[in-house]
Amino acid sequence: MSRQQLVSLVAAGCGSAIAEYGFLLRDDPRYRHRAQRVAESAVDAMVFLAQRPSKVKLGPIPRRAVYHYACHLVHGQKAGPEAVERLRSIPELELIELPPNDLCCGSAGTYNILQPDMAHELGRRKASSVRSLNPDIVVAANPGCHLQLQQHLGEHYQVLHPLELLWEAHQAAR
Repeated sequence: MSRQQLVSLVAAGCGSAIAEYGFLLRDDPRYRHRAQRVAESAVDAMVFLAQRPSKVKLGPIPRRAVYHYACHLVHGQKAGPEAVERLRSIPELELIELPPNDLCCGSAGTYNILQPDMAHELGRRKASSVRSLNPDIVVAANPGCHLQLQQHLGEHYQVLHPLELLWEAHQAAR
């Protein structure tokens, strides 16, 4: 990784916040330029991996996985299909993008705390969409989404971060 890039390794929400530093500190003469450089170098870990050739052998994961695009990833970091590109290289994994992917799960940072009724309804609707696809696992790149989906799906569904799924595939190759 070059000095030019800052990678948000785990949380789409954190990456989204880092991407806003330039805007948030635009009026601060001391930090404005540094904040803008940091904001411009922020990249989601999955996007970072998609931009580079893989040197890691991935073993088969014979499961059906539903991928939920975190709002922070799509809207905050402007990441799209490239966020799931590396997951598509896992042998035997059936990867389905969850429609409608522009519908929030209801977590949205503190939204589920400040607007619990609406957040519950959004979570319920998202869980219903997941169940309709009958997956073995659900994949979400933001811890808030992870918690929200797990709460509304219950114990019968496993929710993983994409990096956890890649690690599992790496272990399967050994």
